[in-house]
Amino acid sequence: MGRAGPEEGEIATDCDGIATNPDGIPTNPDGIPTNPDGIPTDADGYLPPHQPNCLGCGDQNPGSMGLRLRIDGDRVHGTLELDRRHEGAPGFAHGGAVATVLDDALGTLLMVLRRPAVTAKLEIDYRRPVFLFRRLDVETWTEQIDGRKLWLGGELREAGELLAEASALFLEVAPEHFLKGASQDAREPGGEEGEDRDDHPQSRRKGYELPW
Repeated sequence: MGRAGPEEGEIATDCDGIATNPDGIPTNPDGIPTNPDGIPTDADGYLPPHQPNCLGCGDQNPGSMGLRLRIDGDRVHGTLELDRRHEGAPGFAHGGAVATVLDDALGTLLMVLRRPAVTAKLEIDYRRPVFLFRRLDVETWTEQIDGRKLWLGGELREAGELLAEASALFLEVAPEHFLKGASQDAREPGGEEGEDRDDHPQSRRKGYELPW
């Protein structure tokens, strides 16, 4: 007589042969939740930060925008709430914070495209004021690809109302480009130049793994 299900800690498979955890969520061979394309996510389907100290989505950066992103088909969707750390005029989000949110969400499209790239040009049209302490929704998509050139677009909304639009050009680069910064020695302010510390945020990036 067959057993009812996988034992504790065992990875099951669904009828299509895709690995799942006990809650039926797809996983990679290490048991880490993924989306249907095999990209690691948390149990709610949100992507992990680009890296812990990322200004847009990093969970260890005290100034982070706190952006949470997920892949939906060929688009990226995200939610966030800006606060006093991101303030420009009293009660309003700084325009640079708005641009950072859109740039971060646009960069996440690179995981959909499986192409490492960097921002070459970013244009923001500010349509409405962006207030602090409001739930904001961001969406990004690919408009055109021409060789190394990736033309991307995005929007920031509150309750469906358009607040800002983004149009960007990203240029594809070799994956090694992103390892240049991660390989630099960490430097503590006021310390000796080149001093390396295991607890410094940049030291934590020495094991940085590319998502492509």
